[in-house]
Order: sequence, then C-alpha cells, then structure tokens
Amino acid sequence: MTNRQMNQYDMFLRVQKVLQNYQPVWAGNIRFSANFQELSAILLQVNTLQVKQASGSIAITQHKEALKLRLMEQAIRIVKGAGSYAADVQDLALAAHIDYSRSGLAKMRETELVTTCLHIAGLVQPLLTTLSDYGITPALLDNFTQDCVAFRNIQPETQMAISHNKTITSDMAELFPAAAKLLKEHIDGKMEQYTEAIPVFTRLISAPAILLTGAKA
Repeated sequence: MTNRQMNQYDMFLRVQKVLQNYQPVWAGNIRFSANFQELSAILLQVNTLQVKQASGSIAITQHKEALKLRLMEQAIRIVKGAGSYAADVQDLALAAHIDYSRSGLAKMRETELVTTCLHIAGLVQPLLTTLSDYGITPALLDNFTQDCVAFRNIQPETQMAISHNKTITSDMAELFPAAAKLLKEHIDGKMEQYTEAIPVFTRLISAPAILLTGAKA
C-alpha cells in the first residue's frame, strides 16, 4: 500500500466509524444502509489485501534474512578454521583464497554471496579429513552447502513476492476510487438530511478533496 493509499484508507475508516456511531439515526433509510454496507465491504477488501501483502512479504523476508545470517556465520567459522590450517601448513594459496571477513560477506550482493560460499565449500571439501581439529566437520560442511542452495533458491521467491505485492497494490488502486465515488455521489447527499440532528455529518460532507475526489494512488 502506498503512502497516499494509507492516508485515504485511514480517512475512509474514520468516515465509516462516524457513520457506524450514528447508525440508529439512519438505519431506517434503506438506500443509506445499502450504501454503508457497500462501503464497509470495500474497506474489508482493502484490509484483506493489506494483510495478505504484509504477511507474504514479511514471511519471505524474515526467512531470507535468517538464512543469510546463518550462512555468513557458517562461512566465517569455516574460513577461520581453514585459515588456521593454512597457517599451520604454510599453504599460502589456500590462505589467499579463503581470506573473507564477516563485513565483506555482508556487503556482497545476494548472488555473489552464494557463489562465494559455494567456492569456500569447494576449497575445504578435499581437506575435510585434516580439518577436524579446526572445527570443520562433514556435518558442518553439509549444512553449509544446504544453506547455500536454500539461500540461492529463495531469490526467485523474493522476486515473486515483489511481483505479487505490485498486483495487490494495483488491486487496491481500483478499490479506492470506488469508495471515493460511493461517498461523493451516494452517501454524501443522503447525509445532508441528518446534519441538524448530527452536526458532525456537516464536517464529513466537507471532507478533504483527497477523500472524495483524489481516489487514484
């Protein structure tokens, strides 16, 4: 939901709340009641889309961030252990190839991080039998490799979530003009007859232009 849509949605909810508070006054007006139910249905659709958009994005983002943190922690554990081994046996080539820091990994693009982690796994795989004293075990390397693959595979899901969110935002954009039109062309005129009994209706009728006319996001 865009900032403008959020502002409009908040105002629509306020109007709905005021109308609801004075429902006993206009409840006998069949057309007014029908308009109010239609407005409530539109706002319910907006809320449903908003929840769907938020829940999908948050779940994928949280999962991806958890994977990334675990991947980096495992990578640092492996490069430190392998670095210590390289120093013990004076393997300068290995030391140069696994010279990575946590901050360096954190700054990498996601695709670059996957490539780097798989490269690290490939370097230590042939040395596993000599690396147990350095905390690098087959189980650790297996988990590390699996997390590399999982992190790589979640990238398309992230793109799909972004595309899905755009679709939801577009769907919302169609609902806001409908709500604005309903207020301006239908409810507004029916509130006029109740302004003496319900003075607050006068303020609703004089609501900001963004509420009654600026419905596009």
